[in-house]
Amino acid sequence: MNRNYDLPTPIIDGKEAEALDVLTKKYLQLMEPSKIAKIGTKASQLIPEK
Repeated sequence: MNRNYDLPTPIIDGKEAEALDVLTKKYLQLMEPSKIAKIGTKASQLIPEK
């Protein structure tokens, strides 16, 4: 089977590209450690081990 498909010239238009940028920023914010997690890590580094 050899089929030819006509792909649109811009696969992602401007509106979709902008939506992807917004979603990417939101995703990255969700994936970064929270302030509480950062404080906990810093506190565990400051407390000496026995």
